[in-house]
Amino acid sequence: MRPADREDRVGLCLHCRHARVVRSRTDQDYYRCGRSDDDGRYSKYPRLPMLSCDGYDPGEPDRPHRRSGRR
Repeated sequence: MRPADREDRVGLCLHCRHARVVRSRTDQDYYRCGRSDDDGRYSKYPRLPMLSCDGYDPGEPDRPHRRSGRR
């Protein structure tokens, strides 16, 4: 996937220091908002692309974490 395509698909979360990238067992990436841990105004898994966000803080998100298949 080209970087510009990813920017269009993800939006601001792609470059936000509060984003946590969670990779599923099927190698799908989900962007979890770290701000949601302490502030209910933010969705845990925001609808992408995120085009506007009061909590946006430029930086790099955490690297992908593989989700466990256990429940």
